[in-house]
Amino acid sequence: MTRATVVETDDLRWDDFGQEEADPYCGREYLAAVSAASGSRAILVVVEGPEWRAQYPLLLQPLPRDRWLARTPEYGGPSIFLARADAAPALAREAALICRQAVDGTLAGQGVISEVFLLSPWLPHRQVVAAAWSAGEGKPVCLVHGVDQPERWSRLRKGRRSDITRARRELDLNWGVFDAPAALRFAHHYQRAMDAFGAAERWRFDDAWFQTLAEQADGRLLAATADGTYGGATALFLTGHARAAYFLATRWGEAPGAASLALWTGISELVQAGVTGVTLGGGASDDDNDPVLSFKRSFADEEVPLLLGARVFDTIAHDEAVAVGQARPLPPGAVAA
Repeated sequence: MTRATVVETDDLRWDDFGQEEADPYCGREYLAAVSAASGSRAILVVVEGPEWRAQYPLLLQPLPRDRWLARTPEYGGPSIFLARADAAPALAREAALICRQAVDGTLAGQGVISEVFLLSPWLPHRQVVAAAWSAGEGKPVCLVHGVDQPERWSRLRKGRRSDITRARRELDLNWGVFDAPAALRFAHHYQRAMDAFGAAERWRFDDAWFQTLAEQADGRLLAATADGTYGGATALFLTGHARAAYFLATRWGEAPGAASLALWTGISELVQAGVTGVTLGGGASDDDNDPVLSFKRSFADEEVPLLLGARVFDTIAHDEAVAVGQARPLPPGAVAA
């Protein structure tokens, strides 16, 4: 018999269910930090069948009248674990379909009006889940694998290696936990960069947001900073058990190669610490020539398509929320649950 359980981040059962993470964005500490910083509510929907278990972390954003918008924490999705390693693919497909039905009923019962999801590149049974979740393909996501560093260095194009080598000579380098003082410094540079780029509101965070994230992430956030007389850059990395993600980054001034050195340092340190994969993400737009995507591609070992989609539980309520600016329009292909 299938049963679904909703677990909050302050519920001790989270550790019982959530010890196996498919993505660093799905860790309890990170979700608790984001909840505290943004005013959202983090939940773990656990669905259990006779020979499988699925865990699906979501962030619920509050709306008036006890309604919610459900979103995966950047990359996520339901992690399905089979009781037997040799279980047939048919069991994974069955589990995904049953899980989807259970999640539908659970979210509707929680007052959720819509769900938007980005499936993690590291998600177990990713294509099976994509079919059950009616996910479509989007822009490319860049990945790094746990490759030997000399081999990785040889793969970089010559210009990128020259940038990093020069930056090493000219800049001071620091790698460590993203703590409260680091959060204030990062927030200062990040906010000025967002102003200069004219970034959308959803990419803007104040000092308190970064401070809360640093204080509650419990060492899950690490920072690589390359800094010198003429400027610098900081890259933040979110860590999980075996995976990590290039979280946020900013640069200031005119120090050549600072951003390249910060990213290279973070990847190198994580791989040396035993991380088997790092999600770099995609571009700032859907343009294949997007400069952010080009930068990440120069460090990546692989590209996979973003798998994304949406589900609508209350179309009228969601349209009303969009009309008053409380929600964004859903991506194409949204499915009515």
